[in-house]
Amino acid sequence: EGSLAKAVNKLTLDRKRSLTIKPLMTPIDELEMSGKTKTQKDGEFRRKKQVARREKLSADLCLLAGSPLDAYQRYLRSIDLCKACLDPIWLAGSLEGCAASLNAMADMGGAGVDDFLNATFGGDLNPY
Repeated sequence: EGSLAKAVNKLTLDRKRSLTIKPLMTPIDELEMSGKTKTQKDGEFRRKKQVARREKLSADLCLLAGSPLDAYQRYLRSIDLCKACLDPIWLAGSLEGCAASLNAMADMGGAGVDDFLNATFGGDLNPY
């Protein structure tokens, strides 16, 4: 990972900061939390949602910083995590971001990840 990716990881995954950052919540989450008693399983499920949402947030920051390849990889992880957590709103946002990162790579000289890597770094990076 490049220095940009490391900086984004530090910003979004810093434990000291994560204790003070308000959880990323939607109105649906607030409705789910009111009226239910909190169990350990609910807490673990919410923690997994937070990981998926922070991954999408870091992908958004990578895309805004001009690193569509890092953003694409993070969006793919976020998509998998959002599917596992049954988080449709953030899944839709992750899918949209994934499409935007592919579009950004196409604008920079390639129609997809492989074309982008070849245009940016030259040579055939596929070992097969």
